[in-house]
Amino acid sequence: MTTTFNPNDFVLRDDLDFARVDGLCRELLLTFYQDLVASDLLENQATQYASSADYFVRDFLVDNRLVSPFSVTPELIRQFAATWYILNTVEPNLAEISGHLAGIGAFCRYLGDHGYLPPAALPAIEIECANTAYVGSRIDAFWNLPNDGYLAWEAECTLK
Repeated sequence: MTTTFNPNDFVLRDDLDFARVDGLCRELLLTFYQDLVASDLLENQATQYASSADYFVRDFLVDNRLVSPFSVTPELIRQFAATWYILNTVEPNLAEISGHLAGIGAFCRYLGDHGYLPPAALPAIEIECANTAYVGSRIDAFWNLPNDGYLAWEAECTLK
């Protein structure tokens, strides 16, 4: 059975709408996980991908950026990996964020395969999900910031 989602239902209507949209996101992420398992991906890998997609969708896209999971762009993926993750993780590291990017890439392919993202958007999204060298350089630069270097570091990949 295929579940169909209406992307318009995932748009936050007001400040009190988070619980409704969060529930819809959980349903979407569950169907993503089930699709991964049905595609013969090992269950532990499917769980890792779905967990990473969950982190990106619910914590970053909806809670922080206030956007729908159907509004994924390469820029949002870059902001997540190269700035938000680094600022919101106690020990940001390349291995962890690389795993998250793999899950985000799989989630975006799922959205594209089901017609929720335009096919033309997927190549740029795939490139951004594979851009671990840039993210690694951002993590290294963050750990080595001089006392007055934060503003310049943040401006390179701003969340503003």
